[in-house]
Amino acid sequence: MGVKTISDSGINNVPKWVISNSLSLRSSGFRGEIFTDSVQPHGVSNSTDEVDMVKMAERALNYLVNNPRPDRNYECRFSFFLFNDPILVPLVPSTPDLEDPVTLGDTESRMDYAFIMMREMSDGDKGRKAQEGIRRRIMKYLRDDGLCWVIPYCASPDTDKEYAMAWTTGKLLYSLSHQFRLTGKEEYKKLARKLFEGLRNMASWDTGRAFYQHGAQAWHPDGCARGYEGHYPWVVEPVLTYFESTGDQEAFDFALAMGEGMICDLQPGHLRRKNGFIGGHTHCNMHTVIGVAHLGALTHDPRHIEWARVAYDHIRFRGLETGWVQEMNDLEFEPLWLPHTLHSETCLVGDMVAIAVYLAQSGYTSYWDHVERTVRNYLKPTQFKVTPQLEEIYHRLHPDNARANAGLKSIRELEGGFISSPVPNDWAFSVPKDWSHHGMFGPERLVLDMMGCCPPEGMRGLHTAWSNSVVETPEGVKINMALKRDAAAAQVTPINSGRQGISVHAKRAGRFLLRPPAWVDRLQVTAFRSMQSIPVEWKGDYISFADVNAGEKIAIAYPATSFLQRCVIGPDGYKQMYRIRWVGNTVLEMTPLGNYLPMFPGIIVREQSTKS
Repeated sequence: MGVKTISDSGINNVPKWVISNSLSLRSSGFRGEIFTDSVQPHGVSNSTDEVDMVKMAERALNYLVNNPRPDRNYECRFSFFLFNDPILVPLVPSTPDLEDPVTLGDTESRMDYAFIMMREMSDGDKGRKAQEGIRRRIMKYLRDDGLCWVIPYCASPDTDKEYAMAWTTGKLLYSLSHQFRLTGKEEYKKLARKLFEGLRNMASWDTGRAFYQHGAQAWHPDGCARGYEGHYPWVVEPVLTYFESTGDQEAFDFALAMGEGMICDLQPGHLRRKNGFIGGHTHCNMHTVIGVAHLGALTHDPRHIEWARVAYDHIRFRGLETGWVQEMNDLEFEPLWLPHTLHSETCLVGDMVAIAVYLAQSGYTSYWDHVERTVRNYLKPTQFKVTPQLEEIYHRLHPDNARANAGLKSIRELEGGFISSPVPNDWAFSVPKDWSHHGMFGPERLVLDMMGCCPPEGMRGLHTAWSNSVVETPEGVKINMALKRDAAAAQVTPINSGRQGISVHAKRAGRFLLRPPAWVDRLQVTAFRSMQSIPVEWKGDYISFADVNAGEKIAIAYPATSFLQRCVIGPDGYKQMYRIRWVGNTVLEMTPLGNYLPMFPGIIVREQSTKS
């Protein structure tokens, strides 16, 4: 993974940077060395368009529609290596009737709820046949016991035996709960109740606390399938989603019992190691932490909140404030996973967004900045499209023009998905000869990976941010992030001209609460009603606007803080310093610059430290 050097020659008006121990920046999650610009920028020009989450959802539908294969009963595709030819390279040997077994009860289940979420955001109607085809596949797994029985990836192709999968069952429950929330159709509620009961019947109990003796493993009366040993089952979050959609108190009681089983160490799993030290596959574990964080937001029990926060911060501290987090981090237990510590996994990023939202709802309001930064600096830059740079690399790797053009045509079908394994500043990376990363490489051992699990989970992260940017609460309408959003209660537009801020067009009367980022100096925040400056009234970490009329415009503004961050990440022997220039929550430049398809341009200033 080479590094390009960036020359400082020819740069005009280079500002002087001074080291800062700014508590405000650190309280918002920034780590490493912080160098603040002695000259406030007069305008924000981040060389990219403002984040438009609805347009991102519209583009995402293109991927969702084109991934399933109608000729194979809408089987979804998982193992995409986009520089290979062909691009679909199964991770396990093919079987006569199934080319990519990872789809069963996993990729297709994630696609199922991604379709629901992207349609809610964009109101698009494209690809109904594909969506319905995927749902028909999943419904065939559901038995009378309320569980989905699947040939699991961890067992195939060595067996054709079906196992009860809490993973697949929970994901179908999650999808149906969202569909009931959106439609109110009793058929969805009835099916969701059946799935909830199936998950509850799998549990073991101890003094009111619940757990699964087999953890996340696929279960059969003859014994569990290999794989997923020591990981938590994904059950609390879908059960709580069902509870919030239906008000079924029994579901909340079961989710609470499962959560108690985890925080009291009754549930076997890696989080019991070293007080929050995550072992094993990080996404599998953090996927479950979402549920405990959700419990904390509902119960306000500090035990739930802190258990989830410790796990979240442990992973976050091994990444960057852009939202990039390493796929694996537990080298003490899994040293063979070293290659996976040097790239991210978008499934995990989707988990981190959800956990941050629940922790923010629990009182850690600065975590809203984590969510906004991830949308701006991870999800937006990793949403896939075929660029001229990618075409150039692809033609170099595949000199036969006709074959290369055919490959690029198939790749374009996947536009709107999310890159699954980016390094901090590149979509692609090269793999040393002594590494067995995935075992599937294209020419020059160059990896551009889009595992089928990751695009829908990136969409889940996008939907989570979108649905929580404007929230109606008993206190009033809360604007949690400076992200563009047209909601039922308000139309929100970020301000990025001279000063930063949030402009709100109220669609209904009442109290509005606008949150400036945690790094903002409160004394420098100004408030406006109907274009007129008014005194600032703080309510906690929000600025309160009482008795707002429908149709009225309100706003807050604050200085566009410009600073440089230096942060070192990576395991011993592979540590790398990254220099990131920020304006507020937006990355302007980053070095090192990747060799292939970098996400951010290079640093254009040289920091000048005054640290003694």
